[in-house]
Amino acid sequence: MKVVMMLNHFPRFTETFIVNKFLGLMDRGWDVYVICNMSDPVQWELYPQLQPRSEFQSRVHVKADRDAVLGTLRVLKPDLVHFEFGRLTLGRMDIKDLLGCKVVVSFRGPDLSIYGLGHPDCYEDVWQRADALHFVSHDLWQRARRLNCPTDKSHVIIPPAINTVFFDPVGRRHTDIAGGPERPMRILSVGHVHWVKGYEYALQAVKLLVNQGIQCEYRIIGDGDYKAAVLFTVHDLGIENVVRLLGFQPSSEVKNNMLWADVLLHAAVLEGACNAALEAQAMALPVVCTDAGGLPEIVVNMETGFVVPRRDPQALSEKLYVLSQNAALRQRMGEAGRRWVETNFRLEDQISHLDRLYRQVLELPTEPQTKSIDTLKRA
Repeated sequence: MKVVMMLNHFPRFTETFIVNKFLGLMDRGWDVYVICNMSDPVQWELYPQLQPRSEFQSRVHVKADRDAVLGTLRVLKPDLVHFEFGRLTLGRMDIKDLLGCKVVVSFRGPDLSIYGLGHPDCYEDVWQRADALHFVSHDLWQRARRLNCPTDKSHVIIPPAINTVFFDPVGRRHTDIAGGPERPMRILSVGHVHWVKGYEYALQAVKLLVNQGIQCEYRIIGDGDYKAAVLFTVHDLGIENVVRLLGFQPSSEVKNNMLWADVLLHAAVLEGACNAALEAQAMALPVVCTDAGGLPEIVVNMETGFVVPRRDPQALSEKLYVLSQNAALRQRMGEAGRRWVETNFRLEDQISHLDRLYRQVLELPTEPQTKSIDTLKRA
């Protein structure tokens, strides 16, 4: 069966999960193609799993114009089209009737948490026409409901997943009390440098920690339009000697920095889910995060880390302090995090759930239907 993944940019350095899905479905026997608005040759080099490039480039069609997209779809004749982000459906849901194919739509954080707030009726066509909806968290399904998605709309909850073989702590041991001159507390954040990630609150938390006499090293991996605001906050708080902005880093360097760190700090104010939090837990690294969006669904409070209210630097700082002074707690939470991810967020399981979703959708009648797909529940 032929599947077309609809994307804005492929491959993209912040969307490893899309590359993993593309390859995973092909390994399962699906005939997978991509139609995207952009494809940067430089970013192909960031994914060794896509080499040799020529083998996969023939499956990637860069078509930004609507007519060109329709023309390519008519040539490919897919059985199923999957819009990987809700916003990509706008003005395009008629392809279901034009092509006679099934349509699945995924919703991730920005689709509903940002765009949907300013355009509350924008997804009405999706609610009516899509054969099934995919959400990466239960929180996003509830957000869709608040945007008038019918309660009985066919949908699945399939959370993010990571490669637990690659993100392996290789016997990490948390043995040192951290925060002194000889052994500073090592704090790491990984994510797009955007206001939704709450970096100003993370930086304020680190400043509070420093004010208590805790020596810190804080590294931020990521890039984005909010970088100037982050740099100003670092300067304004007077913690230039504590914070390092590393910019974008490939997965190998993300892993190396997670081996270096004592804790992952994620102070988001909006979040669908967070792959970096899963990667950290797979690396036996405790997570201190907020209760934004789907984060409480992927970080187990008091077991694999701490979940605190949004926009509360004091609460973030208090949990960082606790972890700095208790190596045994860091070790216990790290081990629990590794088990949690191995049990619930493996990449191969996610591909199995997507395979099942596609097969269920393709079995649906072609006439308008109300049959509900079994929601895939995850612990």
